[in-house]
Amino acid sequence: MNEVSRRAVVAAAGTALTAGSGCLFGSAHRGRADSVSGKVTNDATEQRTVTARLVTSGGGADLEETYELGDYETAEFEVQEPDDDYTLAVEANDGVAGETDWDVTPCSNHVSVAVGGEGVEFRFTQC
Repeated sequence: MNEVSRRAVVAAAGTALTAGSGCLFGSAHRGRADSVSGKVTNDATEQRTVTARLVTSGGGADLEETYELGDYETAEFEVQEPDDDYTLAVEANDGVAGETDWDVTPCSNHVSVAVGGEGVEFRFTQC
């Protein structure tokens, strides 16, 4: 490889690393999320009533929705201008319930919740 092409390769590699460093080290994902959203799925073969609550660290509720979901049916929610931290609690009328903490960032602003026969599974998006 001659000297000119080495310089081009080094310059290109430096540019690529600089551009990708925000994603690699999280600086591109700092700040507040514009919104949070989620999907709640009844992962069972019978219809049931499912309630989802987003409770702020101060104890207020930014969301409290109740859905009538058929077998394997999904409902969606969205909150604009969300808080930074939540407790997400989900409960079905047959006693299946679960909750988890949610640190909201632009990189973690969506959750998929599966309400099964014996428990609740939370899956958050990640960059």
